[in-house]
Amino acid sequence: MQPKMKKRKSVTKLTDAKTVSNNGASKYCLLTQGSNEQGIPEAKLYKADIIQTMGGGAQVVFNDVETLKQDSPLGGSPVKSRIQAYNNEVRAHGGDTDDVQAKCYGIQGGYTPVSRK
Repeated sequence: MQPKMKKRKSVTKLTDAKTVSNNGASKYCLLTQGSNEQGIPEAKLYKADIIQTMGGGAQVVFNDVETLKQDSPLGGSPVKSRIQAYNNEVRAHGGDTDDVQAKCYGIQGGYTPVSRK
């Protein structure tokens, strides 16, 4: 989720403040990416104005935050929906989901060594 900006200069790590002040730019944008509490990918754009100071430096004034999220068109995880539907069906028939889970086990295939004579 990268925003499209024309005439931009990308800096991965700001090591020198002169990169902002001597560039002649008037706008600044900081991008952070991560996930929220539900695990949904999220990007935040912090927009700012660059104001030149009398001493030859620059002051960055943040004035807007834009949040970009990517949600599922179904509204939720299909796996979670199936699990909840299964648990509701078991409870409707008078069963307990813990009993069913305790009785079930998984079989995992793997490498079987061949014995040599």
